[in-house]
Amino acid sequence: TCSISHGMVTKLRKASSNLQGTLPTEIGLLTDLVSLTLRHNELPGPIPSTLGQLTKLTYLHLDANSLTGRIPTELGRLHMMEDLYLWGNYLSGTFPSEMASMTKLTYLAIFDNILELLPSEICDMDIPNLYGDCVSCPTRCCTSCFC
Repeated sequence: TCSISHGMVTKLRKASSNLQGTLPTEIGLLTDLVSLTLRHNELPGPIPSTLGQLTKLTYLHLDANSLTGRIPTELGRLHMMEDLYLWGNYLSGTFPSEMASMTKLTYLAIFDNILELLPSEICDMDIPNLYGDCVSCPTRCCTSCFC
């Protein structure tokens, strides 16, 4: 589904739609997006750094795809973010400390990836619902750890 407000796309939801192919960098042109849900599809490849241009985004659900590579540091620009679901992919490397600027974050789900230990800046945020892997998420940091 797609919601339009004042002629601009504000919500894009294509969950469980059997989408295939990589996320295009042009997705960053949808600057009025508040909610982007592409969960439970077959999207391989990296998360485009251009998602960092969607500064009105409050909900980003890219879980249960086949996304690979590092989480772009540019996502740290998404200061309005409340729900960030990246679980169930093949994301690797360090979780960007720049994402500590997401001060409104109440849900962060990053388990079932190949991420390294969360940086202390993220743990210090006291996110009410933080779900990670036992390897990436220190006990004092996560609400729930999945092994």
